Amino acid sequence: IEAEADYFGLEIARKPDAQISTDKRLADQNLSETDPHPLVEWYFYDHPAIMKRVAMSENWKKQNHRRNL
Repeated sequence: IEAEADYFGLEIARKPDAQISTDKRLADQNLSETDPHPLVEWYFYDHPAIMKRVAMSENWKKQNHRRNL
């Protein structure tokens, strides 16, 4: 569900660089692990790991590059 919310935010705001920057800043401030083991993520996390969120934003940016011009 949270990944869907991230995608919806990208579709509405159309600012993937801002999302990437925010995710990285939050990871630094929270000292959270950016790329945990998949089992740790599945069991303990209620949001996708930071690197997955960053990758999703980067992929969205590549796929929507022409639409953003």
